[in-house]
Amino acid sequence: MSRDDTRGRGALRKWSWLLLLVLTAAAYGGALWNGFVWDDDALIVRNPDMELQGTGLLSFFGRDFFQTGSASASYRAGGYYRPLVLLSFVADRRLWGFKPAGFHLTNLIIHFANGLLVLVIARRLVGEERAALGAAAFFLIHPVQASAAVYISGRTDLLAALGCLGAVALLVYNYPAAAGRVNGMGLRKQAAASAGAAVLAAAALGSKEMAVCLPVIFLVYVMVFPGARKGRGQRVLLWAGPQAAVLVGYFAVRASVLEFMGGDIFRYFEGSGLRVLATARAVVTYLRLVVVPVGLRVERFLPVAGTPWKASYLAAAAALVCLIVLAAAGARRSRTAAFGGLWFFAALLPVANVVPIYAARTDVVFAAEQFLYLPLAGLLIAAAEGARRLRARAGPCGACRAGRALAGAAVIVFCGLSAARTADWRDEITFGEKAVESGARSARILVNLGRAYAS
Repeated sequence: MSRDDTRGRGALRKWSWLLLLVLTAAAYGGALWNGFVWDDDALIVRNPDMELQGTGLLSFFGRDFFQTGSASASYRAGGYYRPLVLLSFVADRRLWGFKPAGFHLTNLIIHFANGLLVLVIARRLVGEERAALGAAAFFLIHPVQASAAVYISGRTDLLAALGCLGAVALLVYNYPAAAGRVNGMGLRKQAAASAGAAVLAAAALGSKEMAVCLPVIFLVYVMVFPGARKGRGQRVLLWAGPQAAVLVGYFAVRASVLEFMGGDIFRYFEGSGLRVLATARAVVTYLRLVVVPVGLRVERFLPVAGTPWKASYLAAAAALVCLIVLAAAGARRSRTAAFGGLWFFAALLPVANVVPIYAARTDVVFAAEQFLYLPLAGLLIAAAEGARRLRARAGPCGACRAGRALAGAAVIVFCGLSAARTADWRDEITFGEKAVESGARSARILVNLGRAYAS
């Protein structure tokens, strides 16, 4: 490598954060001119709890996410325990009043911080600055991220991902792995890092239920990067123990505060076999949206009834099984790519809908774009590793230059699509009309749109 190449890569590493900031502003900066939409009205605008101070804020830890101070004592918990998100809304209320631009700015700051964490993780696992930067850039500008980055109430996904990504960063930098470039520290320092990861896991769980996937991601990592046999059990226990304790504590608190499922618990598992096929179809849809992010919509429901006779569902299930097997088998060739691919599937487990997310809609599988927020990070790290390996094999050639040109064109297209998607969330009427146009016609969408017209 020449001295000029070394300087160029050093400059890229030094200023990568600025490039990511510019790309984030280009893709989602328009959100600063958006208003409050959808659940923002109930959670922020009309929520009297936004005025709570001092010890009154502790009440957020003893109630459902949507249970506001005006709710009656007979309120039936909906199963959402997200106190840290409510606290962040109160903080925004103190800083900005009820100016939506301030709330949107907070969302974008958290989204940008998550992108930086993806960069940090990819640097460690992939080991090449350009590939790592590409993973972080596409994480920040991808159009499917709009439901989390642009939607104020989508902060649940942002904060949960912030905790999860922070915990994964501590893991990959401190757990002694098999890859030569991923070196661990002494047990005492590992214990401190593991404790920090447990705190971040607790914060993630206090932001959204989807963070229960974090111990699975940890398990996948220690299986793909097992490290030396000597002391392996002690290391696994050192990292898995605090995560397990946090998870048990979370479910204990949740059970004491909320009605976990309610009613006859067994009815949630009725038709689970059919739901697996519909879930496979949903995952394939997610993968399609990652590669070709067009036809985005705020809600997507896939019917469960009759799915065994639908060729598309059977084909999706077969394709999904093949992809998971390939990701697991790929550990022999590239541990990083295998980890990233399995991360994607592990992060989708809590929202796989094998057990229905919404008790009122057990006849469908709910596939939402915001569910892709954390899984996308793993998939992009796997893609970055694949790009690095291809470039290493090809060397400096025309194909590599064509690949860079293609990546640059994709960045421009994705920024444009994300900016257009951001405009769809401008206000209640625009949001409702765009949702209906895209095919999202649930009763909730239509009722909210009708209320927006009436006001």
